[in-house]
Amino acid sequence: MVPLEIDPPEHAGYRTLLGKAFAPTLAPDRHRQSIRDAVNAMIDDAVEQGDFDACQVFAGPLPSFIATAVMGLPAEDAGLLQGWIHKIIHEAAIRPEAAVEAATEHHEYFSAQFARRREATAAGSEGDDVLTILLNSEVDGARLGEEELLGFCLLLLLASIDTTQKTIGSIFYHLAVEPGIREQLGRNPAGIPRAVEEFLRMWAPVQTSRIATAEAEVAGHRLQPGEPVLVSLLAANRDPGEFTSAGEFHANRSPNRHLAFGAHIHRCPGSHIARLELRILLEEVMRRIPDFELRDESAVEWTPGQTQGVTRVPLRLRPSTVPPDEAAHSSSASR
Repeated sequence: MVPLEIDPPEHAGYRTLLGKAFAPTLAPDRHRQSIRDAVNAMIDDAVEQGDFDACQVFAGPLPSFIATAVMGLPAEDAGLLQGWIHKIIHEAAIRPEAAVEAATEHHEYFSAQFARRREATAAGSEGDDVLTILLNSEVDGARLGEEELLGFCLLLLLASIDTTQKTIGSIFYHLAVEPGIREQLGRNPAGIPRAVEEFLRMWAPVQTSRIATAEAEVAGHRLQPGEPVLVSLLAANRDPGEFTSAGEFHANRSPNRHLAFGAHIHRCPGSHIARLELRILLEEVMRRIPDFELRDESAVEWTPGQTQGVTRVPLRLRPSTVPPDEAAHSSSASR
């Protein structure tokens, strides 16, 4: 997958293109209000249900909604994106035909999206979303081919939707079993950005893979050129040589040089969007529904593999902690 699985010098042009594609999303207020509105609509649903699955209400829909916003897609298509990524990542081993069907639908969908943007560009109404930027950019003096464009889209969805879903699920689980953290963040909302970094350190969702390019020895194990290597970023983030009390959560940890987004040339280019998403989610949850508990510890579900985390977190809101105005909160005010 370009540029994740290529090295310099070929890597540089594609990485620069990704940086260019994500540059518009760096504007502080570009997506902030739409994310906050979406989160509040989800909180409305949680309040209405009382008993809810945090992954179903928050972790599933939020990253898909943000993907549509960043890529310039209709918000109502968020469910399509989420469904395709789930099948490609989690059903490929047991239902390969479902993964192939999802990949085919994904390619057909994005081919149509690029066709619309070509028409808009020709008509002089070029947009500034990620897809338009990819379409009209060059690498080494040449426009990207259709296969490269579709590959980029698949990579962007794989890297943004499933990973953030797992992180959000893990965060809600941690908050449910550690009420002291909720109380701390409720008293000090200004500490949420630093707490987000600690959640990312503790629950890094991605275990990345690489190919050894030279003979090397790592922790007594000899690697040969061409061998695949699974790199556990989660293990690195709990390295006692780097972090004091590495296995414990400290909301105010500083410094916090975690590797949840990777490092160096392959560092996640959308990390600023992920951080913004998690910060706003925690800000609104701590503001509106700060007290909840696990309904059933045995019903919590985890997924292993290269993208790991919590996929089911059944929660119950404590009625006494939901202010009357929240219980009657108008969905129209937040949607």
